[in-house]
Amino acid sequence: MADGRGATEIPASVDARLKLSATGGLRASADINVVNASFGVTSAGFDVTDAATTLAGYAGNDPTALAAITGIQAMTLSPYSVVAEWTPPPQPERRIEWGYGRPVNVYDIAGRLPSVPVLRDRCRALAVLELIQGTGYEYYSYTAWGDDEAALMSNGSGDEYTIVFGEAGVFIRLFDHESAMSPYAAGDDMELWPGLLDGLPPEFAEHVTEPAFCHDDDLIATAVLWRRTTDDHWHAGAGITFPPSRGPYDISPDGTDRLGILCDDIVDGYVDFATDYYETDIDRNAVAHVAALRPLTDDVVRALNPESGLAAVRTEVAATGYPIASAVS
Repeated sequence: MADGRGATEIPASVDARLKLSATGGLRASADINVVNASFGVTSAGFDVTDAATTLAGYAGNDPTALAAITGIQAMTLSPYSVVAEWTPPPQPERRIEWGYGRPVNVYDIAGRLPSVPVLRDRCRALAVLELIQGTGYEYYSYTAWGDDEAALMSNGSGDEYTIVFGEAGVFIRLFDHESAMSPYAAGDDMELWPGLLDGLPPEFAEHVTEPAFCHDDDLIATAVLWRRTTDDHWHAGAGITFPPSRGPYDISPDGTDRLGILCDDIVDGYVDFATDYYETDIDRNAVAHVAALRPLTDDVVRALNPESGLAAVRTEVAATGYPIASAVS
């Protein structure tokens, strides 16, 4: 971070974060200072509006922490233009080896997703595995969603999905910010890609206007899937025509390859993901324990994260509905 006093390099050990959501939300934090705001994309970057910050402040004197706080406040609370250089977080390698010989799309995923109970269990297990990593920013999470429950994925770079488990069934909304099918690619018109919602049952209509999924009143999605409680398979919009592939690394035109980890047993998928994303080895047997939804023990938590323990994650894990082993007296 550079200002009139000089330049300070902020190491990774300082927990400074800036998250931009696909629906125009911004959250920046450093130490105990948090700023929540809205942002709008401009030709030169983005404008921040409606910024609100916590009343608590940093009482220390670590120059790197102070620099991070100064930088965040400059980007979010200052009336002046700020130049920022951003290094994206490491992303797991995107690969699906289903033998299609072409990019994977929503119809492929619809044919591979498991039943609702199995899908819920896999989502819950992924969320618990992420909670145990203890980063404070989970790639996968599981939470209450009004009267329903939801599994979420967010990679911190603008790609995300939400799987809402409700009384009527399950609704999946996914957004890939680099996809040619993005509403933002349509310019000021913000048009949803044709066909995405064709055939959507009225039971799921409320999700199309869900504020968490929308920018202003426009649904932000590159893929939508659904399954009612009375259905025996998954559905997607009828007659979607996908954009042409942009090269050998364009493995999914709508970003639905990100749901691929849920289409098979998650053990190997999560081991590969965590090895890439966290750049560390991970105990496969412990991952298998969690994937099977066996009661969580202190030994399993420590096998996945030697710096943690069951006591440290008990409350958050319990909130997901995952079973926890009884304490031994």
